[in-house]
Amino acid sequence: TTSAEVCLRLFFRFAHLEEGGKSFNIISVISAFCIGAAFLAETQKLRKWQIWICTFFCVINPVMMSQIITFYNDGFLWQMVLVCGIALLYLTIYEGGKYESLSLYLIFISTNIGFNTKFSAIIFFAVECIFFFGVWVFIRVRRGGLKKHICFLRKRFLFFVGMVLSGTLLVGASSYVINTIRHRNPVYTMIGEGAANIIPRQLPDIYHDMTHLTRFTASLFSRTNGSRSLSCIEWKIPFIFDAKEFQSAEYYDVRTAGWGILFGGLFILSLLVIIIGLYQTRKNGHRLERSLVIGGLLVLFILVAAVPGLSWARFNCAIFFIPPAALIYLFIQGNQEPETSLTGVFISGILTALLTINIMPNIVRIGYEWKQSEITNDQLEQFSDFTDYNEIIIGCEDSERYEGRFFNLYDKQITDFTFGAVRDSERTGKLFPTRHLNYLVTSGPASITASEVYLDYIHEKENLIILIAVKDEGSQGLNDAIVQKMRELGTDFDLPSHYRYSYLAVIDDKKILYEGLADEVLTYNVRINQFEIEMLSAGYSKGNASSIIVNGIERSLNRRGLNIVVLDKSTGKFIDSVTIDSYLDNSLSR
Repeated sequence: TTSAEVCLRLFFRFAHLEEGGKSFNIISVISAFCIGAAFLAETQKLRKWQIWICTFFCVINPVMMSQIITFYNDGFLWQMVLVCGIALLYLTIYEGGKYESLSLYLIFISTNIGFNTKFSAIIFFAVECIFFFGVWVFIRVRRGGLKKHICFLRKRFLFFVGMVLSGTLLVGASSYVINTIRHRNPVYTMIGEGAANIIPRQLPDIYHDMTHLTRFTASLFSRTNGSRSLSCIEWKIPFIFDAKEFQSAEYYDVRTAGWGILFGGLFILSLLVIIIGLYQTRKNGHRLERSLVIGGLLVLFILVAAVPGLSWARFNCAIFFIPPAALIYLFIQGNQEPETSLTGVFISGILTALLTINIMPNIVRIGYEWKQSEITNDQLEQFSDFTDYNEIIIGCEDSERYEGRFFNLYDKQITDFTFGAVRDSERTGKLFPTRHLNYLVTSGPASITASEVYLDYIHEKENLIILIAVKDEGSQGLNDAIVQKMRELGTDFDLPSHYRYSYLAVIDDKKILYEGLADEVLTYNVRINQFEIEMLSAGYSKGNASSIIVNGIERSLNRRGLNIVVLDKSTGKFIDSVTIDSYLDNSLSR
């Protein structure tokens, strides 16, 4: 095990993500930031804090922040495009510089990763590399003709050829080669027969009959909205937004104005700064830099006009690089001409503040995603033990097919189940809040649906720890059969006629460790073998809650009535968690 692997494992554990793979987005942000900062420092024209600000806004944007702890890979892909672009830019401006070999490596590795992230990456990397190769050819022609530099250009061309072959035939063999063999189309599902055509189907209705450029313009300068059923374009004044836009902007897949609540205005302001900068530096001899900026903007415009879907923010993160470019220009000008930099300092401060506000909704989203990740993690932890005591079929309806979810199960070493179609109407339960998997219990304690039968089952088994906590009201619906079954477990169970009382019971292998009944909140903590147990019961008027925490994980379903958690003392595993609605009809639920 290398030290890097140890660090990554510690990071995954600290991050508390149920799938360690989700950290690929976080790692890409950190890596791109370090690379960008190192290369910007080579200019020797920016102060350290200026480098950090510019690099930060190159790698941090609304799309990346909303996706950073998800398995969405759009932000990640554009980090690869950014790294490739930085390296190409370095090779163009600093020929023979100390990072030349590193730049070639970064171009090679980012392209190989990008090719195997999304099929659409081929377009972006191809345009990027062809543009810079064209610049190199132009520079060599001006310096003495192609013959003089043909060896250099041949090496760079062969490098690009090798990069493409590696990305498609070697690293990408499982996609490009297999698709060619099976479908005679290396990018099957993107173009040609069998294309998914996801963009036309997913864009808002009003966008369907527009040209690509019109869609982009409408999306850039309208209200942020995630709806697909817009009947009109919601134009807005730049830098103005409302609470609904803030909520829509949090989402990781916003289809209209997904670049952020302020980005339309930021785009105009940044573009003005760059245009003014190009005009002011026309006599300063920076012809190469000016040509690269103009060429880059022209390429971006052509891409927007020619490629479908670039009105959808997560498919077009290139325009996020325009405001940082404006900041770099303002900072350099301010450092070179401090006596005339007051206006530049003011504008750069405004840009920095607006860029910060622009990503705030997406930072809020991180908190939500983190919480969801913790909930899912707890669910999978419970389900892992659940499969040890029950025969289970896991599948999904055709309308919710998302086989990638099974990798989430494998990450938790959950493999003891049978694949099969499980319809929503027949499932025992489901996993994951969205893109869920259904599961059906065919035998085992979780297949029991009658409360009396369930209480008989846990009474007969040896080495069980049974934990019971009442929430809300648990006495009104109790019948003689349920009361008798509860007393057979060894409890006094005086809950009947105690309306809205709190109740706790702990049964350790048929022995009562604790039983409490009171018109107040009850709590009880105990350690039994390897189990650290914390319990709480609160009747309706005393807090209305049930909690059964086992080894730091909440196991109670926290529903009205008797919340029962069953543990296996001999194996140290969780078996089941159910609720008997002893207020209404004594029905059992999971």
